[in-house]
Amino acid sequence: MQVGSVLLEKESLRFFAAHFIARFGKDGKVERETLHGHNYRMIVRVAGQKQSNQAYIIDKNEIQEICLKICRQFHSKMLIPRLSPALGISEKDNHVFMQVKGTDEIFQFPKGDCLILDLEYTSIEGLASHCAKLIKEELMKNQDNSHLTEIYVTIREYQGLECQMCEQLQAKL
Repeated sequence: MQVGSVLLEKESLRFFAAHFIARFGKDGKVERETLHGHNYRMIVRVAGQKQSNQAYIIDKNEIQEICLKICRQFHSKMLIPRLSPALGISEKDNHVFMQVKGTDEIFQFPKGDCLILDLEYTSIEGLASHCAKLIKEELMKNQDNSHLTEIYVTIREYQGLECQMCEQLQAKL
């Protein structure tokens, strides 16, 4: 049995999105970045067994299509962390509201321009972890992927700043 990994790093695995981080500071007050955006890049590594009756650890077209779908979902969106301890998130009609706790700051966005994520923070750590979970969910729908062991997702904000997170799979080794 051979174990290895496939790295997918393509120019097409990009998305532009806006966000800000709001968190409680040491003094108990909310600290907030200004609203800004990034041209994010996604890099994915999938590890697993090389099956003797298969040509690949994973079909690059399968993982590429999953990643492209995620990038399309994120592209040109305001990323909103539903689970943020420092923000109150609500929806009314066709709008999403973000109340910065302990302040009078309220952001309002058209709902169609938002992607509400089950995250505390839309940091590169949060985005990499979230994307790894989404990829895992898609890969595990296919029984032929039971030999896969790990998914590593890197989200790069810019050259020199990136985060890689790993999602463990239940492969039978």
